[in-house]
Amino acid sequence: MLASDRDNVLYRVSTLVLAILLLGGCSKNEGRLPVFPVRGSVSFQGRPLGGAMLLFHPTEPARSNLYCYAKTDTDGKFEVSTYDAHDGAPEGKYAVTITWPAINVEDGGFGDDRFQGKFNNPQATPFQAKVASPATELTTFEVPQ
Repeated sequence: MLASDRDNVLYRVSTLVLAILLLGGCSKNEGRLPVFPVRGSVSFQGRPLGGAMLLFHPTEPARSNLYCYAKTDTDGKFEVSTYDAHDGAPEGKYAVTITWPAINVEDGGFGDDRFQGKFNNPQATPFQAKVASPATELTTFEVPQ
């Protein structure tokens, strides 16, 4: 498999996971960790980046099955969700992956990542976050060209 094919598959799987999380979140209260509000913003080429999708991957192995997510608004701002919309994230350190899907004009669905998967690998992403109680305001994630 070519690297570009692998990146495309990784992007599509990540987008599917994010869509599932956005639609349903976690369905039960059992075993939920406490969450704290997390806000931030994303910019690209010095401008706010609207429509970007972020996944927060816990860097602590005990929480490896927990994913938090966000989508930037037109001003590049986001609020993190874990169980419910904009509820925040559990305390801890995260590797943050960012994708910027094109919108498919024909059906309004998501197209390819305009960053071509460059920031979609949790082991290689330059974006990190630390969430703490009572709330966290992250510095702007500046996406390099």
